[in-house]
Amino acid sequence: YGEMTTDIGYVRNFGQRIAIGMQFYYLMSHAAEYPMTHSVTFDISLYAAISHNIGVGFSVYNPARLKYNMTGRTVLPTRLHLDFNYRIGKKVILFTEVEKELKSQFVLRLGAGYKVRCLYLSISAQIPEPQIDIKTEISYRRFVFGIICQYRILLGFVPQASIVLRL
Repeated sequence: YGEMTTDIGYVRNFGQRIAIGMQFYYLMSHAAEYPMTHSVTFDISLYAAISHNIGVGFSVYNPARLKYNMTGRTVLPTRLHLDFNYRIGKKVILFTEVEKELKSQFVLRLGAGYKVRCLYLSISAQIPEPQIDIKTEISYRRFVFGIICQYRILLGFVPQASIVLRL
């Protein structure tokens, strides 16, 4: 079983305090002895800096309720995501995220991040399905290379890798 997600997005700042973004996703899933599924969707997000140290973000993933395999019967999940962060000094940030997938329960994630020059480290934990994430990102010129290691009670360790190109 495997998944690949490719996405491209655009964010526009309005003044110093508000940003609105949109991101488009191509999703490919495969499992042994089943045909691959190819899907597309998008999200819309809003972020507001309440003060120099406090920020709030909100996003909606798949608001148009697009389907798996583009013309399939099963609808991709629609997710509402709320993010609250508090910056302690220049290097440390505390964050709380609440995510609600329609027809599913709330997920609460708490964590902290630390940034030094081009390196970003974070650790977070979530409930009700216990999960711990450890994330490392390194910025190099216009690229951001990321590695995430999750530990989930039901699945064990789940590694992830990402490459982001900033235009």
